[in-house]
Amino acid sequence: MDLGADDVQPIKVDSLHAKASPMPNGAGEAFQTEMQRAATYLVPKRGTYDLGDLVDRANETFSPEVRGVIGAVANEEYVNAGRCFAFGLFTASGYHCCRAVEAVLREYFRLFTGKAIKGTEQWGEMIGGLEKCSGSLIPEPKTLGHIRHVKDFDRNPLSHVRAVLDETDADILLAASKVAITAMAAEIHKKHLTGAPVLELVKADGSA
Repeated sequence: MDLGADDVQPIKVDSLHAKASPMPNGAGEAFQTEMQRAATYLVPKRGTYDLGDLVDRANETFSPEVRGVIGAVANEEYVNAGRCFAFGLFTASGYHCCRAVEAVLREYFRLFTGKAIKGTEQWGEMIGGLEKCSGSLIPEPKTLGHIRHVKDFDRNPLSHVRAVLDETDADILLAASKVAITAMAAEIHKKHLTGAPVLELVKADGSA
């Protein structure tokens, strides 16, 4: 049965209170007062994403193996990206996506080049260093292409103060950052460059 506009009625706190079980010692009145002052939010569905996953578990889009490789910093940043996307904070979501990629990129750079991470490296500097690698530990050109794509089309534009992302932009960046992160994690795992979760050196680094 289709419902017209006249069939949909707003939910009132009074009606909820009337239908609820009796509360002792004036607790019902206190509850009603609190509910009238409480801030409530309607979060719309975003594409085909599960809303609960977006708000709390966006990093579960990665396999357990990938989550174990990329470490706590990247996992947390991607969770924040998903949460911001869910609540319509699309530009903030983009920032967190880029921070997640950068967190993995720093360790990816260290593992392939053997250079210590200072925390001040620029994306271009790290990509350039990775492109100069030689010998048996050479990053996949396809992976570097994914990283450079995020840098050129997302991270660099977002560095400008007036940059604003809409829902489509943020959705694309969520996907692009997932691809770049997964590709780096797959190489790290495949080449056995580390026997423990990466990013141990930058867990407390606010610049990651």
